[in-house]
Amino acid sequence: MKKNFTILAGLLATTTLFAQTNVTIRIDTKLMSNTDCNLGGDGNGGGAIVPEDKIYVHSGVCSHSTVATKTDQQFCLEQIIPYASEVWQHVVGDWGQNPQDNGKGLMTAVGNGVYELNMVLEDYYSDPNLLSQDAGANNGVVVVNTPLPAGATVYTMGMVFRSKDGALSGRDQQGCQDIFAKDFNTDNPVVINSTDNSISDFVTIIKTTGFDEIGNLNNFIAYPNPFSDRMNLDFAFSKDGGECKVIVTDITGKEVAELYRNKMTAGTHQLYWNGTSSNGTKLTTGTYFVSLISGDKTIKTEKVFFLNN
Repeated sequence: MKKNFTILAGLLATTTLFAQTNVTIRIDTKLMSNTDCNLGGDGNGGGAIVPEDKIYVHSGVCSHSTVATKTDQQFCLEQIIPYASEVWQHVVGDWGQNPQDNGKGLMTAVGNGVYELNMVLEDYYSDPNLLSQDAGANNGVVVVNTPLPAGATVYTMGMVFRSKDGALSGRDQQGCQDIFAKDFNTDNPVVINSTDNSISDFVTIIKTTGFDEIGNLNNFIAYPNPFSDRMNLDFAFSKDGGECKVIVTDITGKEVAELYRNKMTAGTHQLYWNGTSSNGTKLTTGTYFVSLISGDKTIKTEKVFFLNN
């Protein structure tokens, strides 16, 4: 299989992070067709039409039970309902009666109608400067917005998306209700639509448990996605580090290709993959995962869809 690796830029600012949970929330607006809540897209997979390409995610997480007879996990799971949900315990994003274009929950446009927000879970929902200033009332039920306690476990997450002024919204496409992620205390959170509890196909959450090397990664983006001929992979290290590799696995977790194996070198790098396995065989159409691995730890994973034409 042909490989391409190019150093494109120089040194980036050094960052130091310790044990943490890195989370990426990604929304693919091309897959949204309900014109009442598809962020202003054309309803036919054309992507969002948002002023200044700004999309905000208003999100909250659930960590504890407010009912004495229920465990934290049981309570948080039962709160996955369209309205009056106490999943929204620790909330970031100012929407309410006067939506704010203040950067809280602002997503990054990564191209091709895809937007994402990267966060350190423990920091994002515990920072008083990020927490929502909204009253927190859901259909008359007041959910007090508090910082995520140190050492708390997050079990579920609620999400809605909006344009910068709140005029356009992004919700589940079945009934324009909230979007939720369950099993957040595992390595693979599941994103569902609260209208019918079906799996969401346009919102993805990638979660990795952090360690020191994660602070060395500044970027990891695969595009275009889906792709048929060539997928580009851009990533950047803020400083030199240990050996790492970039691999592709199928939906069963089997490694099908290795794109890179070398020491981390400060700067921006680019690989490309043409949908073939390490032995040169063209793979079948489907979902694959491109992962950056250091030692026995997965630092970052991108889900991609390959179309074998």
